[in-house]
This record gives sequence, structure tokens and C-alpha cells, in this order.
Amino acid sequence: MSKNTPFRYDYVGSFLRPETLKRARRDFEEGKISKEELTKVEDAAILDLVEKQKKAGYHVITDGEFRRATWHLDFMWGFTGVGHEPTKTGLPFHGEAAMIDDTYLTGKISVDQHPFVEHFKFVKALEDENTVAKQTIPAPAQFLEQFIMPMALPNTNKYYPDVEELVEDIANGYKKVIRDLYDAGCRNIQLDDCSWGMCVDPHAAAIFGTDEAGLQKIMEQLLDINNRAIEGAPEDLVINTHVCRGNYHSTFFSSGAYDSVADLLFGEENVNAYYLEYDDKRSGGFAPLAKVSGDKKVVLGLITTKTPELEDKELIDYYFAQAPSRSCERTFANVYLWSRQYKVKYAILHNALVFRDEGDGHTYAYPVGKPEAVKAALEELMKICEDEDCEFGLYCVTPENFSQMEQWYPGQFRIEYDRDQADYIYETEKLATLAGKKLHGKRNHINKFKQLYPDWSYESLSDENVEECFQMALKWRNSNGCNDDPEKNAEMCVSLNSLRLYKELGFKGGVLRNGEKIVAFTVGEELCKDTFVVHIEKAFADVQGAYPMINQQFVEHECMDYTYVNREDDAGEEGLRKAKLSYRPAFLEEKGFVTRIGGQQ
Repeated sequence: MSKNTPFRYDYVGSFLRPETLKRARRDFEEGKISKEELTKVEDAAILDLVEKQKKAGYHVITDGEFRRATWHLDFMWGFTGVGHEPTKTGLPFHGEAAMIDDTYLTGKISVDQHPFVEHFKFVKALEDENTVAKQTIPAPAQFLEQFIMPMALPNTNKYYPDVEELVEDIANGYKKVIRDLYDAGCRNIQLDDCSWGMCVDPHAAAIFGTDEAGLQKIMEQLLDINNRAIEGAPEDLVINTHVCRGNYHSTFFSSGAYDSVADLLFGEENVNAYYLEYDDKRSGGFAPLAKVSGDKKVVLGLITTKTPELEDKELIDYYFAQAPSRSCERTFANVYLWSRQYKVKYAILHNALVFRDEGDGHTYAYPVGKPEAVKAALEELMKICEDEDCEFGLYCVTPENFSQMEQWYPGQFRIEYDRDQADYIYETEKLATLAGKKLHGKRNHINKFKQLYPDWSYESLSDENVEECFQMALKWRNSNGCNDDPEKNAEMCVSLNSLRLYKELGFKGGVLRNGEKIVAFTVGEELCKDTFVVHIEKAFADVQGAYPMINQQFVEHECMDYTYVNREDDAGEEGLRKAKLSYRPAFLEEKGFVTRIGGQQ
């Protein structure tokens, strides 16, 4: 048997942490157990994992990255000059902010005794005649990328005003770690690299805060640092790389085919083999693999643990269509885009669609479906709560929903409406024309906008302008303090993903320009046959009248086939409530929380 990776059947090497390990790490972080006690739990989990790897017939063994809090940052923390602290905002992934430590430079980079070397020795001792140990570490490019991203660069420049010096110090640090791993018996190293996955994203230039020429320079730096770090490695040391687009709670950071990086990554990176993410349409086709140079090998990652949640759209749309509602939550897009923040899961129960809030005990959204199915589902949910001795509760219940419950269970339940969750429903015609004395001020704002910006224009959201909207949203995020506010940051994740997936989600959008510059955009969809819902609206505050202008123009061009427009709730924000009321809603779509009178019975 060959002792070199990759094998004919192989894996990347990171595995889902068992609950015992996750609990032990939480206890350690909270000071409930010592480092030694945590290590014992890690040891046991790794021994169990390796046994399973061998039993499954794999020829490579890893520790599953069980000694790490994250797949990449722990490695960086092993270097002098790197600091970290718990994040307040997280890193925006698709649909969820990854709550991983903020990691930054505190001085010049160097490394002495990296802890990963000792971690490897533990796995090395578990090798047998059929298996070889592999060590995974983040690629040097990933290390560099961490400190040259727009949010990190100002701090990095304090210590490295010249990026070339930063590249040199990182590369030298890797050389030492690689040599130390080799001396410990390691002959297979895998460089995990999301930097290339970020570069292929259609929004890559905006993410890096540069233009296409600047992005090309960054990619050349990524290639250079990877090759520098492995230059001079022992001839019998196999160094492979794993390229993906990020994975956090089965969400991803970026999308895009390998075409734009193929020449550099496949043609010039001096690794032995590539482990490549190819599990979905976001990865593109196989044509770029023609650029793989020399006798390098390629491992296609066709099976992963990611959950392709967009595949649920047809099913959820089917049930929502059975029970039309003007509540903004009753769309697949709303559920999908916010489910990560609110920990919502769904199931089909007695032919009714049921959502459960995992973050708030046994609370459920009012079931969706035909009346007889809804009643059967309610009976089942009440039985579940009774069996588990917990209070039964329903959220996002409309007056129509509660009236239906009262017919079935008269006097058994109460509802408390939450004003902060009430949706604002407007007559479409009035939003488009702004006719009447009460909307005179809005007409003045729009007229002022037209006077100030005579070269304004409106256009529908399309493939041609969505990238510009994405860049505008990133600028809006930076100028509105979203990085320092978890709620704003979460909302921006939703906004960016709305743009990324506007076609897949069936969205309509509108774009407002001042000359060539986008100053506002809006995104929404059909809620029911007579109501359109506006999910996202962003405008630069320093462009006077941009908000009322995009509001009016979007309705005029995209919503006139509907009687009403739902502009969602105000979340209890005083300023937002005042603004929504100033447009004179036709009515509020109330939603409340239902509990049993007298508690659990």
C-alpha cells in the first residue's frame, strides 16, 4: 500500500464534533474545566474517530480537527504576533454570521513551538500497516488573506506597511512548522485554502475592496505565498491542497467556478494534488481541470455534509399556496434567509407545514395547510408538548388563525398581539401616486430629489446591475456601523444573500441611479395574489430623497398588478415606526403569541 495521499477514496479530514466534545469546549471556555480535562475529552473523541476511520476502510487517518475551535484560526493563534478575541458581529456567511473569534495582528509574525506538531504526534502513534496520518493546516494564502481583508488591513498596516514583508514572515513561519512536522514523522500535509474559493466569487473584487486589476494582484500574492512556504520541503513530503468556498453550519461563504483561477491555481501552484469542492452547481464545471499541470492528481469532492436548502423551495411554496396570507413570514424566501438567525426548522405533520423555533423551547408557527390538516397538526403538537411536559405555544398567529382556533377549541387559548411584529399594509395605488394632503410631504421629497439629481434613472434588478447593487450594499454596511451591531450585521447578511440569490428566490428588484452611481435598491416578491411584499430596501442617507424615491419608483414599476404592498414590521424601532406610519398604511397585519389558558393541561 502506498503511504502517500491522495488515495483512490479519500476525505478532506475535518469531521463533525461529537456533542461531548462541544460541551467540554464550552465548559473550558467558561472556566468550568481545566485544559487537562479538555484534552482528555479530545483524546477520547479522536481515538473513537480514528477507530471509525479504520473500520470504514480508509487508508488515511486524521484527528478530525477535534483540538480546534475553528478549522483555520487556531493555527494562526499558534504564531507570535497574532491575537484574537470573541467576536461581536461574526463573519457574514450565506444566511448566517459565523461567530468565530476576531483574529488580528499584535506585532511581527514568527513561530517557535507550534502546538499542531504535538497534535500530530498523537495521531501518528495510531498508524498501522494499513493507514498513514495526515496533518491539515490552513494554507499560507488563507493566513495572508485573514490580515489583508478590508476590515483587517488598517490594523495590519501598523505592523506591516509593506505587504511583501508580511508575505515573507508568514512563509518563513510555515517553513519552520512544516520542517517540525516532518521531523515528527509527518509525510502528508494538506493545505486547506478558502482564499481561491473567495477569488472565484462574482463579488470577489468588492469583498476584497478593490477592482479587477487589484484582484488579479491579490491572486498572484496568494500563489506566491503558497509556493514560497513549501519551497525547499523534503522530497518525500507530500503536500496537497484542499480548495473550497467555506462551510459554517452547512452554509457557504462564496460561489463561483474555478475558471478565473485555473491558470494560477492549477497551472502554477506547486502542490502534489488538489482536493476540490464539486458538490453543487456553485462549483461550476470540470473544464478548468484541463489547466492542471504536470503529473498532479485531483480528488473531486462530490459528497459533503452541506444541506442544499434551496431544494426545499417548491415544497414550502406548495403549502403556503394552500393557505394564502398577507403575513410577511409566509414566503419561502423569508423563512430561508432568516432561518439561520432564528434557528428555525420545519417538518410536514399530518400534511401541514410546521415551523419550530429551536431557540425558544417548544414554540411553533401556526401550521400551514388545509383546515383539516392544520387541526390534526395542532393536536399532534399539543400532544408532543404534553408528553414532554412543556408549555404549548404558537407564534406569528394572525387574527384569522386565532379565529379558526377558537372555532375548534372555544375558550381554551389566549392570544397576545405584539405591536412590534405587525406588518404595514399599504394600498398600492396610493404608494405609487402619493395622492392626497396627507402624503403631500412625500411628494415634496421626491420633487426635491428630481431637482437635485436631474440625471436620475430607475431600472429593474437584473444580471447586469446586481453586482453593482452588491457593492453598494457593502458600502452601505460600512457606513452604517453594521460591523459593530450584531442585529444590523445579521440583516446585512440577509440583504446580501437576497441579491446573490434573487433569481433562485423569485425576487423582483428595483435600482435607483444618480447618473451612473447606484444610490438605492429594493427587493421583494409576491406574497399572495393581491399583495406584494418588500423585503429589502437600502439607500444612501446622504442622497436626499433617495428612500422615498426608490419606494415610489419600485411600486410604480414592479407592484401595480397587486392591490396591496406589505412593507413588513418596524421591529419596535421608533424612527422606523414613524417613517412607516407617515405613508399612511391601509391597515396593520397583526400577529401574536398563543398560549393555553391556565397553562399546560
